[in-house]
Amino acid sequence: MTDGLCFPTLSITSGLRLKQLRLESKEKNDSYSISVLTINEYVVYEGSGIDITKNLLEKLSDSLADLRQSDKRFNRVLENKDRSFDIFEGLGSAITHKTLKDLPTEILVNEGFWRYVANTYLFDLITWRHPTLGNNNFGLEGGRQFLRCFPYRMFIRGDIAYRQSNGKNYDLAHLEGIGQDQWASHVIAQTYSCHPDLVSVLLNEFKNIRSRKVKKSLQIDRQIAKDLKRAKSVIAFEHFHGSELSRNLAPIFRDAERRITQGED
Repeated sequence: MTDGLCFPTLSITSGLRLKQLRLESKEKNDSYSISVLTINEYVVYEGSGIDITKNLLEKLSDSLADLRQSDKRFNRVLENKDRSFDIFEGLGSAITHKTLKDLPTEILVNEGFWRYVANTYLFDLITWRHPTLGNNNFGLEGGRQFLRCFPYRMFIRGDIAYRQSNGKNYDLAHLEGIGQDQWASHVIAQTYSCHPDLVSVLLNEFKNIRSRKVKKSLQIDRQIAKDLKRAKSVIAFEHFHGSELSRNLAPIFRDAERRITQGED
């Protein structure tokens, strides 16, 4: 970290306690709000000097709140399976990446930073997005479960879309018909973020399946993901791009669809 600059982090243990304090506040005062002084008791700053994230996180919080208020689909209590969640998250991923992408890599790869974001600036938003209040959505679980952390997964989704378009747009992040389940299970959890073109071909195939109204689309998604993971162990797909990549993946897609629709798996 550059001298004179710092950024906030939160451990899992401290985050769990902070989350509990917010839930207790909600029961007593009908609000998740707690004092900044209380929050700071649990925060650890990396580096020394000025917090270079504060203004950006305030901007991010305001921008995502504005997004939620701007569309009547988001300005209400939603059921867990409501597709409006997926629409919000796709649009929100672009906002999250655009706001934070210029922060130093040291911050962006720090789990404690994303845990801090989730349990401070975006806490209320996550309780709306995930009313069951699962710890993984707040970044309060380790290992692969951390990949479900709400602000982190939105940033990664936006980053993949941004790089796939060579910095032109975020269209891939909110591809029609593709939701958080596909992104979380078949992209982020598979560590495909290093190959945006592969993600684009994969998600557009999922979209194509839905546009053709193929039955058992979710089962086909899972079979494609499983077969692709197996194929990647022997084929270096990262060396292929564009139409060449599509041609190499097409047999895997068609075979997976055939096996599921014909009941072979």
